[in-house]
Amino acid sequence: MNKEKKQLIIKNYKKIQNYASKSVGIIKLQSEIKALFLNISSFELAWIFFSIIFSIFLLLKLVEGKKKRHLSTLTNMLLMT
Repeated sequence: MNKEKKQLIIKNYKKIQNYASKSVGIIKLQSEIKALFLNISSFELAWIFFSIIFSIFLLLKLVEGKKKRHLSTLTNMLLMT
């Protein structure tokens, strides 16, 4: 067998070993994510995107409200002393 064929076989064998060493769950997750973005309509993608953005916005508002409430409580405590 010539040197080039031998190197090609070794290279392909290493690729197969690398692919086989990955977790089946990771490979399945990657394929599902690809399928999600390739097989879903633009309306559904927009719906998912805005749902995530809206949820993040609500969480930020909640955290901001708690910070303000905490600061006003500290201010009141300092003013009382």
